[in-house]
Amino acid sequence: MSAKHTQISKTITTRSFYFLELSGIERMKRILHNRNVMTVSVTSSVIGFFQQVYNPFWSLYLGALGLSIIQIGILSAIRSSQQFLLQLPGGMLADRIGRKKVLVLVAFTRIFTPIVFYFSTSWEGILFASILSGFDSISGPAFQALVAESLPLNQIGSGYGMYNTIQRVPSVFTALIGGILMDAIGVREATKLCFIGASIIAFIVFLVRYFLVTETLTPEKKQKQDMVKDLSEVFPLLKGTLKGMLVASAVTQFASGLSSAYIVIYAVNIIGLSKTEWGVITTIMSVLSLITAIPGGMISDKYDRRKLLVFSRAVEPATNIGYITFRSLWQIIGVRVIAGAAMGISGANVEGLLGGPAWSALLADLVPSKKRGRLSGLMGTMSGLAAFFAPYIGAYSWESELVGPDMTLIISSIIGVSSSAILWLYVRDPRTEAKNNLSSDSSNS
Repeated sequence: MSAKHTQISKTITTRSFYFLELSGIERMKRILHNRNVMTVSVTSSVIGFFQQVYNPFWSLYLGALGLSIIQIGILSAIRSSQQFLLQLPGGMLADRIGRKKVLVLVAFTRIFTPIVFYFSTSWEGILFASILSGFDSISGPAFQALVAESLPLNQIGSGYGMYNTIQRVPSVFTALIGGILMDAIGVREATKLCFIGASIIAFIVFLVRYFLVTETLTPEKKQKQDMVKDLSEVFPLLKGTLKGMLVASAVTQFASGLSSAYIVIYAVNIIGLSKTEWGVITTIMSVLSLITAIPGGMISDKYDRRKLLVFSRAVEPATNIGYITFRSLWQIIGVRVIAGAAMGISGANVEGLLGGPAWSALLADLVPSKKRGRLSGLMGTMSGLAAFFAPYIGAYSWESELVGPDMTLIISSIIGVSSSAILWLYVRDPRTEAKNNLSSDSSNS
């Protein structure tokens, strides 16, 4: 290995592991004093409060409006497809006009989206409101880039851990509140009440982000580029580890899309759980995800991030089979406890998003700052396209006599677990590679 390569390896290793010498308390103090990280973390937590109250029961709300499983599947597909299709425009926008402007713009639009949902009671109205709601996903790449650029390289994993923890705080009790509300006043009435609260909170968040977030991107003065030029700068990055992450993300999203929108229907209508009991299960998972998120971020700064991702994608999808195997509330809670811990440590998302400290920090290690928004958006869009038809397929198989709900859940779990094999085979943590190269050079010298 050349002297230059050896020096690069030493630099990466030194920058990656210096932060580990700090105490856990000191690490958290440094991140807590970062205004950007704390502002986006707290506002993301607050703005999603009312949505997290009704979201676990969203399919039940659509059913209460008279929508069929097929119609719920179509809405789920539209919702998830927008979530990913709009990430690429969001990434390009974040790299052009800046992270702050995108975050403020999205906060402004969220003031009006719940109002549209409130007055939408027909299939056509919900369809329009869902399309409008999908524009929230434009901010995804801006969030990722802002956190990464607000912290030193060796604090990124812990920073994402803090972001995930604060963002999930409301979920400790929102699902339980939602379940109690749904059982007490009805699904429709409780959800409409949440729409009103969500609009008020969004207005407050808009003001806070406008005044407190500091822009981290200082674009160089250059000629305006078109979309083709923008993409031509990031497409060459999709090789090796990034390519493996893209494929694993696509597989994960496809597997989740097959069943995630219908699990609450299975739990309430087939297993016979009450809405409050479903809220308890969701709350327990949220608590575990919350208390393990910061340790997960610290672990991702210290150990191989690939292994954390492999662990989560092997465990979480497999536990969905518990809904089929068990009928007791406590048995189901047991398997979901395992899933919640896995999701918290790694940052995996129950909706099929491979995110969290390990995933986000790995992207930050591999992608230059100026291209971070576009690359994140491109990966989200491409993997979302691969999973576009999953909710349709899941809806038809769910109602099919040949397949049915049980087999749909099994197929979804098997496909989901397979993403862990992709991560293991094709993804590498550059810090681990650099450390191994450094050790190899030392032993050869």
